[in-house]
Amino acid sequence: MRIAAILFALFLSPSSYADNFSTPMMLTIGEKDYRVPVNQTIAAWTYLQRKQVPGRLLVFHDADHWIMKRAEAKHHWEEVRAWLRKYLLDQALRHSDLPAEAVEQYRDEDQR
Repeated sequence: MRIAAILFALFLSPSSYADNFSTPMMLTIGEKDYRVPVNQTIAAWTYLQRKQVPGRLLVFHDADHWIMKRAEAKHHWEEVRAWLRKYLLDQALRHSDLPAEAVEQYRDEDQR
């Protein structure tokens, strides 16, 4: 078992790759998740903060690996949508060949 722990620490732990973090990341965790310990998610978020990489941490106190409660799931997907809009949609629209009016019209429709 010690060999497995050493291999995990060397090859699978986010800390092994933290120096390469550059992509904005949104991390979510349920405090009752038995698959991913909360401290690992918080550690990954801490690495992002140290590298000054944009990051968002959502902790759901009453969730396990899946966010099942209606209100929490709704909040989660609203956050995901906002995150994707911020880091993907706006960037894609900025680099598109669309006229400025079309971009603004798309943003207006997206806000509905």
